[in-house]
This record gives sequence, C-alpha cells and structure tokens, in this order.
Amino acid sequence: MTVTGHNSKGEPLTDVVYETKVEREGDAPTSEPVDLYTRGDEWKGSYPATGATGDYKVTVVAKRNGQEVARDASRFLVYQEDRELDNPSADLALAKQIAEITSGENVPPEQLVKYLKGLDHSAYTEYVSPTEHRIWDNWPFFLLFTALLTAEWWLRKKHGWV
Repeated sequence: MTVTGHNSKGEPLTDVVYETKVEREGDAPTSEPVDLYTRGDEWKGSYPATGATGDYKVTVVAKRNGQEVARDASRFLVYQEDRELDNPSADLALAKQIAEITSGENVPPEQLVKYLKGLDHSAYTEYVSPTEHRIWDNWPFFLLFTALLTAEWWLRKKHGWV
C-alpha cells in the first residue's frame, strides 16, 4: 500500500507521520498495525493477507506533532483462490501439445486400456530391491534365546557342573 498526503496546493506533506491499521470485519473483528517506511514523498507498506477470507478495512491516520490532521479508510476483500480447482476439466489441446513436444502419443481416454495392453513390456527393466530379514531382531526370538540360556544355566546349576 502507498500513502501520500497533499495540501490544498497539491504539494506533498512532508512533516506528517502516518499510522495505518488493518481491521478484519465480521464475527470476530481483529486489528493489526502496518509498519510503513518512507520512499521519497510516499509512505509504503504491505500487509500479507494470511488470515481468514472476508472483508478488511485499512485505516490511515495522518498526524502532525501528535495531533490528528486527516483520516481516511479503504476496504479490500481477501478471498481463497485455488487455481488447481478453477477449471477441473481436462485440457485436451494442452495434452496433445505436450505429447507432440515429448515425442509421445495422444491417446483418447476411451482407448487408454487398449493402448496400455499394446505396450511392449520387454523394453522395461524390472528393478528388485533385496530386503533383509534377520530372525534375531524381534522380541519372540529374544525371549526364546533368553529362555534357552536360562534353562541351560539351571541344568548346570542343578547337576553341579558350575
């Protein structure tokens, strides 16, 4: 946003300070200040509309020596835009163009099953990633191993072999 002030002759006011706040209108109105910085005769700032969708109001107060000189307000609308869902239908012309650029084929949806069955699968390489299963990395094996060691110790103790 850009804030400027002019006197009755149209000259920019240089001795004023602008205070800006953005208010969300609706059920739970909220107000946030906006920091402005000077660039020449203009004051600039930005407000990232990351909040809820709805109507917002920007209020600017111009102050000279701590006294309010002017006040102005403007409204804007924040809406949610989902470009992916704006036009959910297939763009067949774009699909054909992509197929031509990539040396692919443009297949109508009703012929897709027939096309997939007709592909030469010998040209594809199958990759198998080996998986390793260690039988001693689980709790039942640990319990069995512990039980066997305990039984072996008990037998040696009973017969006096220790």
